[in-house]
Amino acid sequence: MTATWRTSSGSGTGQAVRLTSDTGYFTFFSASNVEAVVKVLNACGLNLKYWVFAGGLTNVNVVITIRDTKDGTTKTSTNPIDTAIQPIQDTSAFATCPSSGSAGRSAYETRDGFVVAVRFDARDIAVSGARHECKP
Repeated sequence: MTATWRTSSGSGTGQAVRLTSDTGYFTFFSASNVEAVVKVLNACGLNLKYWVFAGGLTNVNVVITIRDTKDGTTKTSTNPIDTAIQPIQDTSAFATCPSSGSAGRSAYETRDGFVVAVRFDARDIAVSGARHECKP
């Protein structure tokens, strides 16, 4: 997952920070200034999907890109400059849960039906240890 930002006077890449096992945030201008929060949930047991929720605390141009590590599918959300970030509540973001009886890998790294890593930026910072059981 990555976040890039742009203002009328500059641009850059957000710095990803792990908050919990399935949630992180991005800073843009300084490490003490949170700009966007993102959560990726394994909802395989509910609707065979991975869910993505995000919100922002800024009005700069922000592009959040999330890549499914199983099939390479990406989801991108773009916020225009001078506009408050609208929340993302995507309960069908990625449809890469194992099918019934499948022992294959899920969209995010899993072990024994549990999410153990969600990639949080281009440097592969892992958000590890989520305990959301994936039961189709």
